[in-house]
Amino acid sequence: MANPAKLTVTPLVPGTPPDRPAGSTIDTNGTVPIEVADFGGYGGWLVIEVIESNTRALTVKVLAGDNPPAVRSGLGDLTVAITQNTGKVIGPIETARFAQKDGDIHVSFTGTGGAAAATVRTYLLPKAV
Repeated sequence: MANPAKLTVTPLVPGTPPDRPAGSTIDTNGTVPIEVADFGGYGGWLVIEVIESNTRALTVKVLAGDNPPAVRSGLGDLTVAITQNTGKVIGPIETARFAQKDGDIHVSFTGTGGAAAATVRTYLLPKAV
């Protein structure tokens, strides 16, 4: 099994109730990018929903970026613990802290005592409501 090549970004549209997308399946420990082309460089409008699928607790890290372009990368990784059979929403994600040299944002998944298992949905919030 393998994690997806990238996390899928779903743009939310003002005034339109969103259908909840299927999400990306995480089934191994490792890092998966959110590609800058998929969120248009508007990192401050990006949120990540992680649902643990009743397998084991996991740690999710949004990895600090490269300076430049991430001038706030010195703040380090954003680490979020997710307990078994729960979920969390992470964000908004700031490109000034998390953008890599190519503009992508990297998210790391590590299971406690085994492979990570989760469903991940990434949303691009609208800039204006």
